[in-house]
Amino acid sequence: MSNELMLDVGQAAEIKEAMRRARGSDGSKWTNSAIKKLCEGRTFGQVLDIVEGRAKAEYLSGNGTVLDFAGTVTIPANSHSLAVRDNLTEFNGDLTALKVYLVAKEYKFSSQKWLVNRVEDEPIGKMFLCYYDIKRGGSAATDIAIIEKLGGEKIAVTNLRSIFRLLHSQSNGEDGDLLTDYRYENVFYVNDEQSPNLFKVSVCWYSGEADFKGGWRIGVGEVGDAGAWSVGDRVFALDPRRN
Repeated sequence: MSNELMLDVGQAAEIKEAMRRARGSDGSKWTNSAIKKLCEGRTFGQVLDIVEGRAKAEYLSGNGTVLDFAGTVTIPANSHSLAVRDNLTEFNGDLTALKVYLVAKEYKFSSQKWLVNRVEDEPIGKMFLCYYDIKRGGSAATDIAIIEKLGGEKIAVTNLRSIFRLLHSQSNGEDGDLLTDYRYENVFYVNDEQSPNLFKVSVCWYSGEADFKGGWRIGVGEVGDAGAWSVGDRVFALDPRRN
């Protein structure tokens, strides 16, 4: 039997579909020029070495070492207003099918007061989001550093309706675009045209602990606060190629 490679129509279609689906660590897509570069020189042989375990790939210093592209999600257009207070369980008890609790109930921080009283009522069009998993912590994973890696506030900023849409899609902690391991946060950046501040909003799923009822925990703070996100946390932002 000949060992000559035979690429049939089905395999060619499979490769084409994989390239359409795959993204680079920065969210980039395959293009005809990228495919041409792949076919030049020794690149295919080096890929074979990686596939068969004789070599490994390492990111260059830069975006790939901090944020690793993990997927995309589409948020449908929405003309309904969102009042956050009406969607927090501590204010509405069992009237809300979605269980969302604010991290701290004292509401002593201005960011917490902002979130509780926040209303988004302007219609929004369909939004395309990318999400990235944090691969390096410390100074590389502060809000300022992450926003810079994402491409600035124009790309980093989403909105609360996107967050609550995703929460509703995983209301019982189902697998999905949001991480549901209580050790990791899902991070979003949100602005307010009435405020000069940029806010960070994080959501984390708890299945039910001794000191916390089952449901989503939501935290909020101002960008620029001390501290950094942890390796394994997930950051959501606009898809720069589709918005």
